[in-house]
Amino acid sequence: MPAPCSGGSVSGTGVGVYDAIGYAIYSTPPMDDPAPQVVNNAAAGRFELTEDGHTAVLEYELAGSRLRLMHTEVPPELRGRKYGDVLARAGLEHARGNNLKVVPFCPFVRAFLKRHPEYSPVLDEHWKAQLE
Repeated sequence: MPAPCSGGSVSGTGVGVYDAIGYAIYSTPPMDDPAPQVVNNAAAGRFELTEDGHTAVLEYELAGSRLRLMHTEVPPELRGRKYGDVLARAGLEHARGNNLKVVPFCPFVRAFLKRHPEYSPVLDEHWKAQLE
């Protein structure tokens, strides 16, 4: 069982992925331009990032050992801040940390993966060939 997040990356100091009860799934060190934390809302099947009263999401489906990344939605009020990238990275790190293979149905996530080949190991074999 993962340990609850204590200190480390919290909203305003770094980027992190937390499950609905506060367990750290993924976090990065603090940045000069901090992003809000990403929460894994497993009940809704989505990663969520909320700022200024608006929520950006990366919807997913868990199918056995595969994480299907379905759709990324960033409200107009949050666009231009790279929050789509933050969500994509959070989903991919979640897959890596849980030994899941990613099936990137979302076009945004596929574009992100083309720019970030370091995530190739977490891709489902079928998609790995398509994105190379």
